[in-house]
Parts: sequence; C-alpha cells; structure tokens
Amino acid sequence: MSRFGFTSTIAIKKPQRVADRYSNERLVYDDVEPVPVDDLVSLQPESSTEVGDRENRIGTVETFRLRTQPGIDLDLDSVDHVLWAGRELEVISEVMRWPHPMRPDGVHHLEATLRFVKG
Repeated sequence: MSRFGFTSTIAIKKPQRVADRYSNERLVYDDVEPVPVDDLVSLQPESSTEVGDRENRIGTVETFRLRTQPGIDLDLDSVDHVLWAGRELEVISEVMRWPHPMRPDGVHHLEATLRFVKG
C-alpha cells in the first residue's frame, strides 16, 4: 500500500572493495548488480547548483533527500549508490536511522542525502 508522498521506486548498489597495487582500498561500482527495494520511498529535491561561470555552465549538482515510510529500514550505507528514475545518485551523508518511539531498538524511518552530478 502506498502512503501519500512515498511514490519512488529505487534500487541500491553496494560497491565492491578492490585493492590497488599499493594495497589501498577503492570502491568500485561497475558491474555491481543493483538490489531493488520493495517498499516505496520519498525522494525530494533539496538543491540544484550550476557548475561553471555565467557564460560557460559546464554542469549541475543536484541533491535529494531520501526518506522511508514509518517502520521501514533499508540496507543502505554511506558508501552506497541509489538508482532512481534512470539516474545513479551517491549517498553523501551519514544514513540516519531515527529511533522508533514505541519499540526499543526499532527504526522509525531512515533518511539520507543523495547527490547527482550532471556534466
């Protein structure tokens, strides 16, 4: 059942952790199978910024706020990417799990800030 405002379908991409020749760990998102999320979420725009000067706009950076329905937690971490509406957005905040007021150790809902860079 859809609740008002929770209308977006997403999938989550968890990165592969790959060591380079110097044993530094890199996060790689290529060839990672996205995991669809069954529950609808709310994904609302927060800001949009043009990159470049007045005459030469070379891109935009958009941020969005992801919020789950009450009682829904997701397997989402601050290094993950979210697929939504043909875009791949990166999580740029800590994933905030708000405590449930009635259930000890329960999650009321989850919030995170996502970024999409174009250009």
